[in-house]
Amino acid sequence: MKSINRLASTPTLAGSPARQTGRAPSLTMRSALRWVPLDCSFAYPASGSLADRLWASYAITVTGLDVPTVSGAINAVQPVARARVTIRVPPAGDPKTTTEAVVAFLRQVAPWGVRVSFNDHVLGSGFLADTGGVARSALNRAMERAYGRSPRDVGAGGSIPLVSTLVRQFPAASILLFGAEDDDASIHAPNERVVIDELRRTITTEALFLQEYGSAPF
Repeated sequence: MKSINRLASTPTLAGSPARQTGRAPSLTMRSALRWVPLDCSFAYPASGSLADRLWASYAITVTGLDVPTVSGAINAVQPVARARVTIRVPPAGDPKTTTEAVVAFLRQVAPWGVRVSFNDHVLGSGFLADTGGVARSALNRAMERAYGRSPRDVGAGGSIPLVSTLVRQFPAASILLFGAEDDDASIHAPNERVVIDELRRTITTEALFLQEYGSAPF
């Protein structure tokens, strides 16, 4: 599992049954962009729900650009530009094949004879969490005790490549990762923060999980 977090004051487990059916939980563009100064009244490109595009399917994001700054811009064709492109691959997808397809497409659509080159490829496979098993059941009970309510499953974009490697090396192992995240944690953002109560409940869950798992019948 990629992470364990809390959504709307309810403990949640990333890697949901919705992912197994190829469908992600409902999410509107307006709710996702509530902190972003964009106009949510116009139709966004692509098909399917926002949640499916983020969590259950492929997604491409340009995360960095090297181009002339506004202060240094001139009225001339620029000789070179560079971008970092991130491709989100769902758990069932192959990152190598996906990257090759995107590279081929970008070469095909390059305008005016522009020469396109690619480097610094970093590949990582997605992971779909198992919703059953002794360890997962023990974790569910531990989270219910720590949070005072039953956990629920949610989909989560992105993954930790090491997890899929561990699954291939140890297919019988149960992979459970903990992370203290509330709905407004802004993970990886400059204003990332952790609520102390959330951290306390996560630590409590880990302790209770060891107790539950140690006493579980095998």
